[in-house]
Amino acid sequence: MKNDRLLHDKDTNVVYLSPVLNTEKYGKPEFYKELMSLLKGMDIETRELKCTRDYWARDYMPIQLSENEFLKYHYCPDYLINKDDIDSMTDVPKVISGMGLNCRSTNLIIDGGNMVPCGPYIVMTDKVFSENRKKKDDADFKALLESELGHPVIIIPWTPYKDDDVWTFGWIHQMVWR
Repeated sequence: MKNDRLLHDKDTNVVYLSPVLNTEKYGKPEFYKELMSLLKGMDIETRELKCTRDYWARDYMPIQLSENEFLKYHYCPDYLINKDDIDSMTDVPKVISGMGLNCRSTNLIIDGGNMVPCGPYIVMTDKVFSENRKKKDDADFKALLESELGHPVIIIPWTPYKDDDVWTFGWIHQMVWR
């Protein structure tokens, strides 16, 4: 495990947005305009991603682990199971090819909404085990996860509930605030 200083959202210098967020059909154009105005007013640089099909970029884009280190994971969440959902999935290699990012890759199935940097740790729900077809107490898988991420991982239990997005999808970023 490398364990260099873990980069947190507040330490990044650019906000990337999907143009899908600014469309009438799939997005929220009023929100997009307000967000862009707020970011500009705070002197935060924004860039638009190319070739996206979904505006939830946090879920599928590589995680920035340190200043110049990004990890591209396999984004294939279990909640995107029908043809319409699969057709809405962004081709991440196509998006990052024009960005100039140097990414390491892993075959682990990860949903970016299930990763939050917290101090030197990455916090995730144990949904990452089931998405990778592993038992929740699989120590070898946890060691592999930590090795691939280069940081220790804290696992929080996850129980799905149909009427609650946080628990349906297993997104830790709505439960843990940095």
